[in-house]
Amino acid sequence: TLNNNDKVLIDTQVVLLPIYPGEKTSDYSPDSTLKIISGISSAFYPDYVYPANGKLENIYGAKSVVYDIEPYLLAVKSPLTMVFDIDKLRLNGKKLSAYGQSIGADSWGFIGRLDNGSPQIGAIGLGKIALLEDTAPPIISDISPNGFIKSNKPVLLCTISDNLSGLALDDGIEMTIDDTWVPAEYDLNTKKFRYQVRSPLKPGKHKLAIKAVDNQGNSSEKSAVFTIMGKY
Repeated sequence: TLNNNDKVLIDTQVVLLPIYPGEKTSDYSPDSTLKIISGISSAFYPDYVYPANGKLENIYGAKSVVYDIEPYLLAVKSPLTMVFDIDKLRLNGKKLSAYGQSIGADSWGFIGRLDNGSPQIGAIGLGKIALLEDTAPPIISDISPNGFIKSNKPVLLCTISDNLSGLALDDGIEMTIDDTWVPAEYDLNTKKFRYQVRSPLKPGKHKLAIKAVDNQGNSSEKSAVFTIMGKY
């Protein structure tokens, strides 16, 4: 019979971490590189978590450490804390983020950024969790207008995408016209960043500048110059 906080080790490869409502429990993966902490309010009912060793896999063309954590469909009230031993994994100094893949899914979703001072994340679901280094900045393309235009109230437009951690949408993207911020809007489906000029711009040259930051902190800047034809 298992008591609260008991740990079970089977064949030195599988650790069963019991979680209980109203109690805090924790344990490590068999290779001791991942610690899972269940908070007092995490569990709906008694259950076990099965953390496997981290394995090297290729994700999005880059090497990453992947953990397979069961049961995939475990429901929790508050996030489980995942603490990674960055030194033991030899990942110290890298710009790491954690990504999750649920059962039956093909893609990886951004969970959270890891900092060397606090290499942990909160996860509301289990399945596969990968640590991946993201050094690629967002891609800014298709800036318009550029060159000579007639309209003095043009649509300012560009495309912004990020292939890994995703854009920091709350405060990570910005558009300025002649160094003045404008309230451009981002469309998640089309990846278009757009602003319709409301007050007529003066004839002559104008500078459209775009800044973008992803969830890992990588940043990009790009600009274009256009000229409104007319009397100066």
